[in-house]
Amino acid sequence: MATSVTKSKTLAKEVRFINFLWEAKGLDAKARQKGEMTASSANVVKANLLRVKLTPTVIKKARSRFLTVSAPVMMRQLSTMIIAGCPWCSDLTC
Repeated sequence: MATSVTKSKTLAKEVRFINFLWEAKGLDAKARQKGEMTASSANVVKANLLRVKLTPTVIKKARSRFLTVSAPVMMRQLSTMIIAGCPWCSDLTC
């Protein structure tokens, strides 16, 4: 008896997470809260806020933190390459 085995080709779509800044009102509608949340979309942020009984008023993408996070890492890697003696690194020095 022969059985046919088929492989399902499920392509997993890569989910990109984005930082969102949000403002929301509490149950008493006077207290405003602000925060930051990482999610795949603004709808996910809204759903999470509603789940904890907060009414979202503003949801917007946070600014990129490239210079505050990536610059120190890049400088550390560049200094390591200069110390190691990479031939093209000598052109970067004055």
